[in-house]
Amino acid sequence: MSRTKTDKLSARWDAVPSERQEAYRRIYQRELREAGATTDDAAELAVLMRLITAFKEQGLVPIGSRWVSVPPRVQRAAKRGQPLTGFDTPSADNGPPRAALVLLIPIVGLLLLMLFNLTGGDNDANATLTPEATPTETPTPTPEVSPTPTPLALEESDRFIEAGQTSNRDYFPVLLQIDPADGSPARVFVVQERAVDTADWRYSSNPDVASWVSGLLVKPVFGLPFSEDNAELMASLAPGTRFTLQMNTGAELDFIYADTTRVIRQQTDVFHQVEPGIALILIGETDADGLLTEERLVVTGSYPVEQEVERLRAGELMPIVPFGQPGAVAGNDGLQVIAVSTAMLMTDGLPDDLAYVLIDLNVMTGADVLRTSGLRWLLEDAAGNRYSPDVNAGTLATYAPLPGEVVPHTGLQTSIGFLVPRTLTTAQLLISLPGQDPTAFAMTVEPPITPPTVHDLDVQIRSAQVDQNGVYLDIRLFNPLDSAILLADEIPWLILGYTVDPIGPQLIPRSQNIIPNLPAGMVSNIYLEFPYTGEAYGKLMLLGREYILHISESTDITERR
Repeated sequence: MSRTKTDKLSARWDAVPSERQEAYRRIYQRELREAGATTDDAAELAVLMRLITAFKEQGLVPIGSRWVSVPPRVQRAAKRGQPLTGFDTPSADNGPPRAALVLLIPIVGLLLLMLFNLTGGDNDANATLTPEATPTETPTPTPEVSPTPTPLALEESDRFIEAGQTSNRDYFPVLLQIDPADGSPARVFVVQERAVDTADWRYSSNPDVASWVSGLLVKPVFGLPFSEDNAELMASLAPGTRFTLQMNTGAELDFIYADTTRVIRQQTDVFHQVEPGIALILIGETDADGLLTEERLVVTGSYPVEQEVERLRAGELMPIVPFGQPGAVAGNDGLQVIAVSTAMLMTDGLPDDLAYVLIDLNVMTGADVLRTSGLRWLLEDAAGNRYSPDVNAGTLATYAPLPGEVVPHTGLQTSIGFLVPRTLTTAQLLISLPGQDPTAFAMTVEPPITPPTVHDLDVQIRSAQVDQNGVYLDIRLFNPLDSAILLADEIPWLILGYTVDPIGPQLIPRSQNIIPNLPAGMVSNIYLEFPYTGEAYGKLMLLGREYILHISESTDITERR
């Protein structure tokens, strides 16, 4: 291989985005490991020839950790540099055909990697690539899964994602694969993120594109556009079917078939995020009149928890430290953190849907000095949303922030606060030092206990009497709760006048016997006396309740609801 050709290869490799380069390296190393060709150049060249043959004869290209077959018409369009037609896709700027980018870049990337490995990246003009032997038989690659039997719009995957309503989150699905229980070939769908408004689920009509409801990660929900093939697929799914969801990080989540039902369009139970799983909904089906059907076919799958162990071993999941247990923070020898308590506070001035979460921690340093300016604290909820520490929340904390530097072998208590939705119940506290993976601590957040108020009292006005000198009220209070109710701050008042809803000065009792607080399960009789000068009506405010008095020969008092 001449210097010019090597330089051209280098230039083409440099043009490949870095994240794709890394993906190709992983695929390449995986193929070498499976073939036992990590230390043998001749075996490595055989792997290269096998992959070239697989691409030429079967159109196999790598998508994540799996191989899928590309339809012949897509291959022809890619080789000719022609755009594809026949798909209902969102408009996009004209540019290099997506087919060429998706189909040719992976195989070219792998070839470049293999050539660089075999030549050692040597730019010597005399460097050549000469195989020592030509394989005597045509190798037949065995893909990890059966290729999809229907055209898969791989060449449009980037365009679909660009056209979807993405939220720029760090973790989202990109491919959905369905392996039917009867052993028939798998179906693979490109995933497009979509936000669903009230009664309006917008989706791509391409039958090979699954519309993921934006943000649903505990139990992701996908809409499969109606087509004869998709309807037949959905109806045929049965126990033993497996669903594989490939995430943007390369992680794969496996689900197993649970059930098939038909639900009315207004039913929203399928969207509930109460347990891990997956849901597929056939959307866009119409009746004989061309109107959308009243019911939708829904297939659900469950999430086998035992796969978490395998994902943890593979490094896809960070270890989660149980609440109350010590966890080591990487990057500082011996640094240990224990989460000891959590509390949610709702303060005046916050929006109705937000609250502060305060976490108390024990921090113990080891042999190294801890410079706390490098510590990063994040709170992550079940949907993957992350929250940074809130300064205002810190002012409500039990313990002070950590000092700038903590000497070795020291134990300290500190608190960290976050502004979060009031619906938050479970989360993970992520703690990390620069350049290190975070340590995750499991958190359970209890909703705040609303203290009992006078509104919880049972209030009965036993009598209301009036004479020329005053208005006299005899009231019975009962506390039905198991905790005391504070009464000291409650000052009753009365407005007198000549209309049903009088307006005037508030009169405070000239005598009363309200106790400071009423213990749990206790009864108290209180008496109030107000001055009176002949008015016909009164408005009484008592323990959070409003009453209207009609003063006559037989005084009547009614509570205003």
